[in-house]
Amino acid sequence: MKNFFLLLLFVATNAVAQTSISETDKIAAWTKTGGFLKYFHPAVTHGTMNWDQVYINQLNSLSNITTKEELNTHFISLIDNLNKQTELQWNSKDGMFVETILESLEEPNIFSDELIEKMRETALQRISGKNRFLDYFPNGYPHFLEENNYEENNYPEKSYRLLALARMWSTVEFFFPFKKERIIKGWSAVLKQQIPVFINAKNELEYYKAIGSTLFELHDSHSILIKNTKNFNPLGDKIFPSHFSFIEGKLFVDSRRKVINSTENEDNLQYGDVILSIDGKSIEDLSNEYSLFKSGSNKASKNTWVAVDLLRGWNDIAEVEVIRDNQKRKLKVKRYADPKFEPFAEKPEAWEVIDDDIGLIRLSRTEVNDFEKALSKMKKFNNNIILDMRFGRNASLTYELFEEYFSAERKQFMIYQTLSKEIPGRFIDESHRHAFVGKKQKPKYQGKLILLTDQHIQSAGETLLMAFQTFPNVTLVGSPTSGTNGEATLITLPGGYTYRMTSAMIHYLDGTPSVGDGIQPNVYVEPTIEGMTNIKDEVLEKAIEYAKSN
Repeated sequence: MKNFFLLLLFVATNAVAQTSISETDKIAAWTKTGGFLKYFHPAVTHGTMNWDQVYINQLNSLSNITTKEELNTHFISLIDNLNKQTELQWNSKDGMFVETILESLEEPNIFSDELIEKMRETALQRISGKNRFLDYFPNGYPHFLEENNYEENNYPEKSYRLLALARMWSTVEFFFPFKKERIIKGWSAVLKQQIPVFINAKNELEYYKAIGSTLFELHDSHSILIKNTKNFNPLGDKIFPSHFSFIEGKLFVDSRRKVINSTENEDNLQYGDVILSIDGKSIEDLSNEYSLFKSGSNKASKNTWVAVDLLRGWNDIAEVEVIRDNQKRKLKVKRYADPKFEPFAEKPEAWEVIDDDIGLIRLSRTEVNDFEKALSKMKKFNNNIILDMRFGRNASLTYELFEEYFSAERKQFMIYQTLSKEIPGRFIDESHRHAFVGKKQKPKYQGKLILLTDQHIQSAGETLLMAFQTFPNVTLVGSPTSGTNGEATLITLPGGYTYRMTSAMIHYLDGTPSVGDGIQPNVYVEPTIEGMTNIKDEVLEKAIEYAKSN
C-alpha cells in the first residue's frame, strides 16, 4: 500500500511538472504569438486596434495563467476572436513557406498542436494589400509604420520595456535575413535569455544595455542603436574632442579636434597617446564591458563602435591615464557637451602622382571632374592606380563612371535577395536588377587597380568593392571590411530609441553571406602603433611597395 501511494505522489508531481509554466516562458510565448499575429493576421494587419496596448494588456492577463494548457486555451480564444473580425481567404500555394515561418513556434513544451494549427491556418490566409505596420521603399527594404516610440521617458515602465523586446524579436524573426547564420544561440533562446534582463533593468543605463545586449546576439555591424529622439545617451552627455581607434589591441588617439571658443590647456589628449584607463577603469575592463552591448560582424568592426562609446562620460573633467613618449602620465581631460569643432587645417589632396608609374586617388575627396582629370593624366603613363576606399566615396562618383573607365564586360558581382511585398519573411531573388556591373568594351584604363581596404568600409562601400572586383587587374590591399551589407532599415523602440537592422539578403558569388568576416584583402596589412605614431600610412605604403614589385 505504501508503494502505491508513493506511485500516486510521483504521477501527480510529474503531471504538475509537465503542465506548469514559468513567467519567462509565458512572456516568451506571448511575445512570439503577438509578433506573429501582428504581421500575419488580417484582422490585425488591416484593422484599427492598438496592438501595442493589446500586447501590454495580454502581459497583464498572463498573471492568472499557471499551466501550459491554460496558456494555449487563452491564445486559441484570442485567435478565434480575431477570426470573427475578418473574412479569411485560404492561400494554399504558400503552404511550404508557412512551415518555415512556424519553425520558431514549434516548442512542444509550450505550444500545443491545436494552437500551432491555428497559427498555420492564419499564415495561410491571404495577406496581400497594404499592411498598416509595414510598407516598402522602392528598392524593396521594409519601412516599419505606426510604431510609437513613447519618447516621454528614457526609462519606460516594465510593460513598455518588454514591448521594446517584442518589437526587436518580431522584426528580427521575420525580416533579418541571416538569422540562422548569425544568431549562434538561436533567436528563441535569446528571447528567453533577455526577458529577465529587460524586466530587471533598474534605470536608463540598464535599459540601454538590455537593448544593446539583444542586438549583440545578431553579430551584425548594422545592428546598433543609432539615435534617441532627445539626443539622450545613458553613457554620458559629454565627449572628448578626439577620435580613438584600437591599434594592436590598444586604444590609440588617432586625431584631435579643436573646439570652437575653447581655452587650450596642458592636459589635452594628443595624437599618439595610448590610453590605459578612464576615470579609474582600465581600457581592457571598459572595452570588455561595452562589447557586451555592441553588435559587430567581426572583432575589428565591433571595436569601432566600442571606441566611439569610450569618448563619452557624464563628468566635465575625466581622469585619463596614458602612455606618451614611452612614459605613463595622468591627465585631467575636459569633456564637452555638444561641441562645435573648427575645421581641420590641412586636408589631403584629392589625387596625386606618386611617381611616374603610380597614381593615387582618394575617392572620398574626389569629385567627378577631379576624377576624370586624374584619370586623364594617369592613364597616359601610370601602370598602377591606387584607389583609397577607406573613407567612402564622393557621391558624384557613380557606378557608370567606374564602368566606363575600368570594366571590360558585364558581370554579376553578388547574389541579391529582397523581401517579398506579399509575404513577410520571404526573400525573393532580385539579382537581375541589382547585382550586375560593367559593360563589354575596351576600358579607358587598362593598367592595374589597387584598392585600399579596412574595417570602416561597410554596407554600400562593400557593395562597391564587390563591383570593383569584377574589373580586370584588381588587387585589394589592407584589412577585412566591416562585414555587413544589405539595405539597413530602422525600427523605433519605447524610450525614444531607434535601432538599425540589415534587411536585404546579400551573398558573395560563392554563397558566403555578406554579413560576417567581411571582404578579405589579397595583400594583408593593418596599421601598427609604431607606424601611426610616426604618422605613416602603412596600408598605402604596402600598396606602393606591391605596385613597384609587380
